[in-house]
Amino acid sequence: MTINDDMSWLANSQLSALTRRGFIGIGSASAAGLLLASCTPGDGTGGDSTGGGNGGGTDLREAPDLTKLAEAGDIPPLAERLPNNPLVINTVERAGVYGGTWHTVTNPNDTGWMLQRVTGHTYLVRWDPDFNELIEDAAEEFSMNDDATEATFKLREGIKWSDGEPFTAADVVFAVNDIQGNSEITPNQTMQRVAEAVGDYEVVIRLNPANGLYLQQQAGPGRTLTACPKHYLEQFHKDYNDDVEDLVKQEGAQDWVELIENKGVTEAGRLSNPDLPVLSPWVLTQAAGASGTKVVFSRNPYFWKVDQDGRQLPYIDQVEFNIVGDPEVMVTAASNGEVDMSNRTFNIPRNKPVLAEHRESGDYDFIDMPPTFMNTTVVAFNQTIKDSKRRELYRNKDFRIAVSHAINRQEIIDVVFQRQGEPWQAAPRADSKFYDEEFAKQYTEHDVALAKEHLAKAGVEAGEVTATLMVSNFKPEWVDVAPLLVGHLAEIGITLKIDAVDNTLFNERITANDYDLAIWQGDGGGNDLFQDPRWYFPFNVTNSQFGPLWAEWYVTGGAQGEEPLEPGRKQIELYHEIESTGDPARQDELMKEILQISKEQFYAIGIHLPGDGYGIVKNNFHNVPKVMIDSYYWSGPGPVNPEQFFIED
Repeated sequence: MTINDDMSWLANSQLSALTRRGFIGIGSASAAGLLLASCTPGDGTGGDSTGGGNGGGTDLREAPDLTKLAEAGDIPPLAERLPNNPLVINTVERAGVYGGTWHTVTNPNDTGWMLQRVTGHTYLVRWDPDFNELIEDAAEEFSMNDDATEATFKLREGIKWSDGEPFTAADVVFAVNDIQGNSEITPNQTMQRVAEAVGDYEVVIRLNPANGLYLQQQAGPGRTLTACPKHYLEQFHKDYNDDVEDLVKQEGAQDWVELIENKGVTEAGRLSNPDLPVLSPWVLTQAAGASGTKVVFSRNPYFWKVDQDGRQLPYIDQVEFNIVGDPEVMVTAASNGEVDMSNRTFNIPRNKPVLAEHRESGDYDFIDMPPTFMNTTVVAFNQTIKDSKRRELYRNKDFRIAVSHAINRQEIIDVVFQRQGEPWQAAPRADSKFYDEEFAKQYTEHDVALAKEHLAKAGVEAGEVTATLMVSNFKPEWVDVAPLLVGHLAEIGITLKIDAVDNTLFNERITANDYDLAIWQGDGGGNDLFQDPRWYFPFNVTNSQFGPLWAEWYVTGGAQGEEPLEPGRKQIELYHEIESTGDPARQDELMKEILQISKEQFYAIGIHLPGDGYGIVKNNFHNVPKVMIDSYYWSGPGPVNPEQFFIED
C-alpha cells in the first residue's frame, strides 16, 4: 500500500484501484575543515574507533572514496556539497567508521522496507525517535496557521540532489502543483493544494479544505515533497516538454503519465530508475529487475547530514537488499548471520525461538520493538456486501457480538503468538492517551453460551450461516489463525470456509466489495491514530474492511460508493472538524467523540493485542537503538537515522 502526501491525499490514493492510476524525496578543502569543525555537537557523544568497512577512522571528514573523487575533480569538495546548515545527527553509541555493505532481506512486494524505512526516509519534517513530536529535516523551520489552511516550510539552504543540483522551493512547488495537482497523474482532486515559492528557500502551501493534520502527515511514509526533482522530472511532464511524446515512444510507455510514473513518481519508478536524483543517504545503483535477486543503493556524495563531530553521513557504503520470496528462507539467512540488521517480514513470534537459538552462531542479537498497532488480527464482516440478506446480517450488532464471544482468543494467543499479548478489541492501546479499557475488552470473553444468546437475538439459528473468510498471505500468522476460527465458529453453528489468496488479489477483492469477511492488522493504536483511523470509522477503501463502500463514499466526497449510516456520517463530520483546526487539544476532544461512536457501533472484531516485537542486529553493526518503535507511520528505522549505522569488524 502506498501512502501519499497528506491525510486527504491518503484518502485519494485509495482510489488507485478504482481509477485509471493513482499517484502512488567556502570553496576549498581547508575551508571545508573549518566549516565542519564549527558544527556544534548535540546530546550525542563521539568516540575514537578504528577498523571496520574500508578502514576509515573517526579522523576522516568524509568517506575515503568521496575524498578520492573530489581530489580527481569528479565531484566538488565537501564544503561545496554540504548545505550552509547541515543537520547534525547525534549518534546512538559513538561516532562511526566509514565503509562496508549493509546486507538485509526483503520480499518482492515490500517496497516500504527498501524506500520508506531504510534508504528513502528523507522528508521536510520527521517524527522524533520517540514518536512524540515533529522535528526538522529538510525544512529547518515549519509552521501551520490557526485555521489550518496554510503550511509554511523554510528549507535548509544549500541542500543538493544526488546529482549536485540544488534543492529549492521550486522542487516543492513542482511536487505540489504539477504532480499532486495534475488530474491526469492524480485523477481524484477532492483535496486542493497550491504551493507558492517565497524566494528560493521558503514555500507556502495553501490547503482547501483545511487540514490540521498536514504537518504531521509530512513525517509519514511515502511523502513526495522531497522526492520530485523538478530539473529531472520536468522533461517527462507534458506541461514542461512539448516533445514529451517523442520520449513516450522512445521509452515504450503508454503515454506521458506512465512515463513520468516509471521515471520516479511512483515507488516502482523509484526502484527501477537509477538516474532519478534523490535527497536520501543512498542512491539506487542496481535497480529492481536488473537482477532477479538484489537491489543495491550506494552512498550519496551530496547527502546533507553530519554526525556530532561534523563528519558527513552516511557511514555505510552500500545497502544491499536480497530479494527472497519465502519467509523461511529469510529466517535461515538470518540464522546463518547473513542479515546485518532487519526488523521486517520474518520477525514474527513463531520465528523468534529459532532465531534465539542461533544468536551465538549467527553473531547477532535482538532489539525490542514496541508496536503502535493495537491488534495483530482484526476480523471484519463486510457490512456493505452486495447480497442484501448477508448485508442485513453482518450489520446486526448482536451477530458480531456472538462471533466475538465465540472466539477463543487465549487459544489463538497460545498457539499462534507464542503466548505473548492479550485478548483485545480493535481499540487504542493502554499506553495511548485515548485508551478506554471498556472499549478494549468488550465482548472478548470466550463464552459459547453467551455467543448463542446473541446469535438468537440476531434471529439466527445454528446451521443457517455459511461464510467465507478471505485471508491474505501478507502475514503468515493470519494463515495460522484462520483454521482456529473455523473451529470456534463451528461451536455456535456457523460454517466458516477459508479462502487464502495473495495480497494483490486480496486488495482487489476488498476494493471490488467482493467478499464476506476478511482479516487484517489493527493499525491506529498509538500516536498513529489521527493518521490512520481506519478501524474507527469508514476511512480507507482497502483497509476499513467492515465497509469499503462507505469508505469509498468518504474518500470521493460522496461521488462514489454508498453513504454511510448516520453514526458513520457523524464520525466523518467530526474528522473534518479535526482537519479544520490547528488546535491539538480540540483535535483530541473530537477524536474521543469518534472513538466513542466506534465503541458503540462495534464495527469490527479484534482478537489480540501484541506484545513487543523484535528485530535482529549483527554484533558488529552499531548505532542501532536497543528499543525501536514498530509503526507503519513512524516507519522504522527511518526516524532513528539509518545513515548513522556503521559496521566495525
